[in-house]
Amino acid sequence: MSFPANNTEVTFDGSAVRAACVQRSDYLAMMDPQRIAEHLLWKENLAANNSDILCTPDGNPACLMAVGVVAADRPQLEPLGNYRPQFEAPFSDAKLMFTLANPSEFDRQLGADFDRMVHNLTVLQHLGGKSKAHLYLLTKHRDRMAVRCGFPLFSARSSPYVAEDPTDYTLAHPVADQHKGLLDGVVKTHQINPYCFYDHANRLIEPPYLKQLLVGAVVEVVFNLQHWVIKPRNSNVISNDTFTARVVQVRVLRRSTARDVVNPFQSPDRRTGPYVPPLPAFTAPGTRGPVGPSPSLGA
Repeated sequence: MSFPANNTEVTFDGSAVRAACVQRSDYLAMMDPQRIAEHLLWKENLAANNSDILCTPDGNPACLMAVGVVAADRPQLEPLGNYRPQFEAPFSDAKLMFTLANPSEFDRQLGADFDRMVHNLTVLQHLGGKSKAHLYLLTKHRDRMAVRCGFPLFSARSSPYVAEDPTDYTLAHPVADQHKGLLDGVVKTHQINPYCFYDHANRLIEPPYLKQLLVGAVVEVVFNLQHWVIKPRNSNVISNDTFTARVVQVRVLRRSTARDVVNPFQSPDRRTGPYVPPLPAFTAPGTRGPVGPSPSLGA
């Protein structure tokens, strides 16, 4: 997969992006919080215990859309996702995780929309929650509210595993060699979920490049909401409600420029000699003018 050249100009028309967003029925920022319960409702999720999923009145999972920037805040976008061997959760439960933050630095109107979207998420949490503690969906990022999003790496197989199936990419998932055993351990019961992440040119982003291309990018995220009621073991008392924004699709609207920042002191080949910063074009009044590079310590 090729990347844009470092000198490629990054353009972003926030007004045009917003104009397209407000025409969509799934743009959460434009939903009326006073009437949101008329169009969205929580229904029991039969695929998981003590779980609900946000649905449309016809009973289908509701897909909601938001625009934000993928923050450099706990991005877990490598092929292992958030799997950690020191924890009890199996690899089959691993998720790709990222924080969707306010994009106001790129467009003020989209930033205001983001705040309205967060408010509507709060309303939906209150509609579905059974306790006063609503966890994991909304988080703080630089003193503003942000949204934690997750994409499950695996789903349970609906049919038996066939080793020669060319459409099954589970064993081809690009984990490091020392983690190949993790895939061997889940392949007969679970399969990899097809990636749904697309770059600024609408090309599928392959797993090894996901973190590099998403962190710092302005993205359109389509997701559905899931809710779990958490009770302590051997107790009927609800301790908290857990909410998750499960990613359906991510599309880059403005590519990240994080990889374009180059430290001139980090030359590809330091053997060619030291880097010496260029002389300033001017100096402030009353200061000493440019005198050239500093002498070496042995001078």
